[in-house]
Amino acid sequence: MSYFKNYPTINYRFGDETTSTQFQDIGAYIDLIDRVKDDISYYEEYNLRDGDRPDQVSNYLYGSPDYHWTFYLLNDELKRRGWPLTRSRISDKAKEEYPNIAFTTRANLSEQFLTGSNIEGQTSGVTGKILRRRPDMGQIIVEKTPTNETFTGTPDTNSDIDIELTTDHTFVNSSDWVVTNTTTNTVVTNHTILISEDKTEATISNLSFGFQYSIVTKILTDANFINGETILTTEDEVDKNIVIDKVVDEYNAKHHYEGSDGNYVDIAPQAPFIQRVSYEITWTGNTSVLAAEFYSNPLSTELTGDKFVINQINISNLSSIYTNFSLDEVTTQSVLGNLIPGGSALLIGGALQQQFNNDDSYTIADWSNNFLVGVLGIDEAFSTVIALQLGAIINSIGQAGGTPPTSFVYHTFTLVDNQLNLYGAESNVPQYLGFEFRSDANASVRNSSPYYAALAFDDISANSVDNEDERNFVVYSNVGNTGTLISQSPFISDKTIDNTLDNNASFVFVQNEFENYISTNYDTLVPATITPVTFLERYEKENEEVRTIKVLRPEVIVQFDTAFKRILSESQSEQIEDTISIVSGDASFTSTASTTTSSASSGGGGSSY
Repeated sequence: MSYFKNYPTINYRFGDETTSTQFQDIGAYIDLIDRVKDDISYYEEYNLRDGDRPDQVSNYLYGSPDYHWTFYLLNDELKRRGWPLTRSRISDKAKEEYPNIAFTTRANLSEQFLTGSNIEGQTSGVTGKILRRRPDMGQIIVEKTPTNETFTGTPDTNSDIDIELTTDHTFVNSSDWVVTNTTTNTVVTNHTILISEDKTEATISNLSFGFQYSIVTKILTDANFINGETILTTEDEVDKNIVIDKVVDEYNAKHHYEGSDGNYVDIAPQAPFIQRVSYEITWTGNTSVLAAEFYSNPLSTELTGDKFVINQINISNLSSIYTNFSLDEVTTQSVLGNLIPGGSALLIGGALQQQFNNDDSYTIADWSNNFLVGVLGIDEAFSTVIALQLGAIINSIGQAGGTPPTSFVYHTFTLVDNQLNLYGAESNVPQYLGFEFRSDANASVRNSSPYYAALAFDDISANSVDNEDERNFVVYSNVGNTGTLISQSPFISDKTIDNTLDNNASFVFVQNEFENYISTNYDTLVPATITPVTFLERYEKENEEVRTIKVLRPEVIVQFDTAFKRILSESQSEQIEDTISIVSGDASFTSTASTTTSSASSGGGGSSY
């Protein structure tokens, strides 16, 4: 290259040669441009267009392609990352470097689905091998497993056998194919294999005419794993399975998440997850007083018969809405990894506990205004409907001659995002509120109260006297949608006798509804405060960041080039006073040239400029 002709020469031994050769010292470095690269008097900014080459930009700016070397000395990022690629080449690069499949799952990957394990999709039937894991992103990187398919044939007059796939498969890994001469029962090694561009046809050449051959090929199915399917593996002779939420090409998988400042942020890979908070409340009011006051003003804060105290609060863990942890166990369970400190369970559970602790006469109206509206963010009109219905249930039991339940339990079911924030009233994510209540008498809600507010059921069944855990169950949906008033919101009335909740139809229904919502909206369930960045987008972003570069002003480029070459040719590690003239006047500075003075050998090395 003509650029290096002015570099000083050194004695350089190539390879195993015993004598040295005079050669340009391309490791020589001149700090001429370093001393002015931050002085706006000498440079201006230029935005590289897609496909621009350094010599083209030099020719456009200076009328000569010979000054392209200045771009690298003036821009450290350009020197570090290289000249930006075309946008199409960036896409190709991402696909080449990340050619596999990425699964995203909310399952716990700490001790299962390890690198090297073989997996199979239970719906798709596709098999693969785990290459890498990214537990912090909830990702598994998988290579689909090729299968063997055998073809037989006799070479044509050109000593070739042509084979073709007729199904949705492609040929891969031709170096692993086995070609056997079945006439002589010998494996052939001097053949060649040519696969078509679409990988559906192959030609095996250099075979002996008149002989029969068997070709064991490697075939990859075009079918892929399926979103939401269960994948199975066997590790330590134990079958294990998890559900995969999303299947994408690896280059389109999430590489990281960024905050509004552009910095990386951590996520909770188990999210989005369903969180249940359950509150056991004891009703301590007076039935006859409540009945009279309820009819006149059901949501009055002065109802002397309407009094509640809290017994306990339970929260679920990250993986199951059925698991109960008391609020008092939070510290212990957090240490064990069952709960994440700062999660919304602590927020809503702690808020209600504080309200009860500070109010010796907590009423339905308090609960509606302070908790449903104040904490959960439920629309005020809808919270009124829920409160009326709860009051109607309690009053109806009393009016039927039964003893009002000594306690009832209600549950909030909400979705938590991967920043551990609650999806609240501002979102369209469904929320659910459930009630369990007990009665020792059959009660007609519709007949006993004008405030039943279009309940989905008319009657309450009495508890079994032999099973104190038996309860009636009702669930409200779409709690968090601001402005949404669902007049017939109780849609499940289910008598359950299972104290462990595992078989409670209402819980199962809510969980299935949430899982269906997550499956349909998985890509959009990301907090507005963070931005997901894929492997391809990361490449594109880094590539775009070096498109705006500094370039020397046209009026000084010739002087810099002349001074640079002169310093190279005249200096051996000495300082030279140089003056560069610019439009605003003359600038004088000292420039240093560093060169190698000793004989070099092939064991060393340096970088050009």
